[in-house]
This record gives sequence, C-alpha cells and structure tokens, in this order.
Amino acid sequence: MRQEFVRYGFGRYRVLVAVLQLAGAVGQIVGLRYPMLGCFASGGLALMMLVALVVRKRVGDRLEKWIPAAVYMAGNLYLAGVSLYR
Repeated sequence: MRQEFVRYGFGRYRVLVAVLQLAGAVGQIVGLRYPMLGCFASGGLALMMLVALVVRKRVGDRLEKWIPAAVYMAGNLYLAGVSLYR
C-alpha cells in the first residue's frame, strides 16, 4: 500500500488519509444515533472516493482498478442520502 501512495504522488499523506477514513467510519457508526453526523461522514468518504477516481485517471490506471473506489463512492452516497432523510 505504501508503494501505491508513492505512485499516486501522495506518499506523505498516507497517515492523514488513514485517519480521515477511520474518522469517517466512526462517524458512520455514530450516525446510527445522530443521522446528520452519518450524512456528513458518508459524504466525506464519498468525496474521498471521488478524489481516488480522479487520481486513478491521472496516473493512467486500467478501468478494473477504478471499480472499488466507484463502488465505495456509490455506497457512501447512498448512505448519505438515507441519513439525510432519516
């Protein structure tokens, strides 16, 4: 994973990305009790996956490398929408 971050040009942001992903996951769990927090957490994770798709395009990865980020982005957008109307 370290090498992938270096390849993307984000080697020094690896820990920050991990912390933000963990915060998003915790936010989604807490969002079960406080839906608006879950909405923001899911929206933030969806935004991270959008950035991941842009980075994948920029480095020229094949389409099958894009699929996990696209699926996670769609899932988080769904969760954000559900949390918004809960």
